[in-house]
Amino acid sequence: MAERVIRDLGLMDTIEARKLSEKYGSQRAIRDMAESVAKNIEVAPRKNSRVIEILYSSGNPQTARDVVNSAIRAYIDLSLEMMNAPARARKDQYNAQLETLSKQIDDIQKKLTAYQEEFQIVDVDERADLESKQMAALSARLIELQMARVEAQSKRQTFDQLIRQGNPGSDLPEVAGVGHISGVKAALTALDAQIANAKTTLGPRHPKFIALQDERQNLVDKLQRESATAIASLNSSESRLRQQEKEIESELAAYQKKTFENKKHRNVINSYQRQLDSVQKVYNAAIQKFDELLMTSNVAIANASVMRWAELPEKASKPLLKNNLIFGAIAGLMFSLSLSFLLELRRRKVRCVEDLEKEFDVPVMAQVGFNEKERYFTQS
Repeated sequence: MAERVIRDLGLMDTIEARKLSEKYGSQRAIRDMAESVAKNIEVAPRKNSRVIEILYSSGNPQTARDVVNSAIRAYIDLSLEMMNAPARARKDQYNAQLETLSKQIDDIQKKLTAYQEEFQIVDVDERADLESKQMAALSARLIELQMARVEAQSKRQTFDQLIRQGNPGSDLPEVAGVGHISGVKAALTALDAQIANAKTTLGPRHPKFIALQDERQNLVDKLQRESATAIASLNSSESRLRQQEKEIESELAAYQKKTFENKKHRNVINSYQRQLDSVQKVYNAAIQKFDELLMTSNVAIANASVMRWAELPEKASKPLLKNNLIFGAIAGLMFSLSLSFLLELRRRKVRCVEDLEKEFDVPVMAQVGFNEKERYFTQS
């Protein structure tokens, strides 16, 4: 504080300070001037209060006023610096940390973007992936084809067994329900009725009866051909379904391979994303703390306030001539009495018989004095 006062008031430009600088150097001169200022400053606290008074003794009243006011300002400034110094130091640390975190965020974001551009990964969410949706659709279609193939295989085995048992193909339920086969069978049934009627009425050698027989044979041949075609179609459906199943399995395998590759790429992207999120959280927390430190370091509220600045004194506080004279007279009197008493004690004179008797352990032979009434005597 004393050094701040010296710099504030320019006390090093005085003649005394220049002499000290020339004699001892600037550092020694500043130290001596600071010691002189600190020695003459007195801090007097008021009793039962938080108020303090700052006093300074000087031969110049203007210097005394200026030094007191400068000391107050120096104390307030120094207390603010000491209060805000830790916050400012931490602010610098957080500023450096924020720069590092910002650089890390930029680097991770660049790597993430470059990786997505390289492997053409736009959407990181697998649920929204087109390949995943297509693979799910193919899996469902494959299950349907497998069920249809198993059903077709079961029907084929049933057809083979019925045919081996001698059942005509047209009587098989799946074949008989075909539209044109059922029509042929209906026509054959009607034709059989006509043949039976013609045989009864016309006889077996009648041309119409023979024509009906030929027509019936044609319908039977047609029915056999249609039934064979329907059975072949039903039998071929199994192989067709099997072929479709193989195609879908191959396509599904390609989608699975591509999906697994995309999944691997997405894992790398998710790793970058986790790193980015982690650094971003730290960065946000540091930003929030940095804002608090910035507000703290810029707070200019001192822990002391000035109730009254020092004014130019109208009279000297010391020396007080009247008080000095009174106390000097009393002190001189007490000193003289004490000195006389001490001098008296130092001079050992015999003034009476009692002094002799007290000092020397011998009888008094005689006494000489101005008292004529005193009688001389001897004592053995």
